[in-house]
Amino acid sequence: MSLVPWLVYKFFSFTNEEFWFKNSRVKFFSRRGFIVFFMLGMSAVLFQFFLSYGSKPVRDGEFSLQQLATGLPLCFLWLFIDAGLVEEFFYRVILQSRLTVLLKSPTGGIVITTLIFGLSHAPGLYLRGAESECVGEQQSFLFWSAYTVAYMSVAGIFPGIVWQRTKNLWLVMAIHATVDLLPNISDFIKTWGL
Repeated sequence: MSLVPWLVYKFFSFTNEEFWFKNSRVKFFSRRGFIVFFMLGMSAVLFQFFLSYGSKPVRDGEFSLQQLATGLPLCFLWLFIDAGLVEEFFYRVILQSRLTVLLKSPTGGIVITTLIFGLSHAPGLYLRGAESECVGEQQSFLFWSAYTVAYMSVAGIFPGIVWQRTKNLWLVMAIHATVDLLPNISDFIKTWGL
């Protein structure tokens, strides 16, 4: 999702400056970036911890402190690259940036990108089944499409706004990894035998 679009753009003579690379001096750990990361990250972690089915094993104490101390940073790093880089590079750097120019509207770019972001998750949820989201029984593809627009598209607005305001891919990747952290930690610890 990242390398192929970048190569296609390079083939058509787009320069690195037309991507995120033009802003190479932006640092994740700037004061502003840290405040944004802390506020959005803590909001996401608290929301996920108290309201997400995915963090139920953590709430129920299924993992030791050592498992969490090892698993959380490793899972964050994995998600930073896997979900953060792959999804955010495609959806923010390529799609949102191009839609913003095409529509001549930052708001339009954010809205359309977040709708596509949400809808692109519908096939995976449909194929994984209802248990992945704690839904009682298997639902239709239309249900999962509506679910992803209502849930994931709304969650995608925040990285869209952060990207539009900062053009800091590292920051958007870190926010995405933080949002996905608690729902994925249980599978991560079990998969890697931590």
